[in-house]
Amino acid sequence: MSLLGDVLKTIKEAVEEAQAQAQGKPVRPGSLPRPHQAALEAEQAAQETQQRILSQAKNRAAEPTADQKRRQKTLAEEAARRERQAAVRSQPLPSGDPRRIAALMRQPNSLRELVILKELLDRPVALRHLNRRQPWQ
Repeated sequence: MSLLGDVLKTIKEAVEEAQAQAQGKPVRPGSLPRPHQAALEAEQAAQETQQRILSQAKNRAAEPTADQKRRQKTLAEEAARRERQAAVRSQPLPSGDPRRIAALMRQPNSLRELVILKELLDRPVALRHLNRRQPWQ
């Protein structure tokens, strides 16, 4: 019975729409036949979905990604470590302090300078062998 009622209602709406068009009256959106109304609703739903997807994409673009957050955290930790090291290095150490010697030994440039200084202050290599007893003598 409801199918027959729907068919009759659709025919009635189509007749009313045809009469309205013949008289030159604009057709109201609510009086459109069901297929046209469904197409409009589907188009509106598609536009709303597209707007929602675009707004979500904008929100994701505004938020930093996990990789960017990790990189920022790593950079902040690295900067804090450098500041601590700079604070330790800026403190004057006594000349005979073993920590100072250890710090000099850890730094490649300082170690190179220490080796060069040792070579300059020690006896030349050629003179070191003259005072040694040779094993065959």
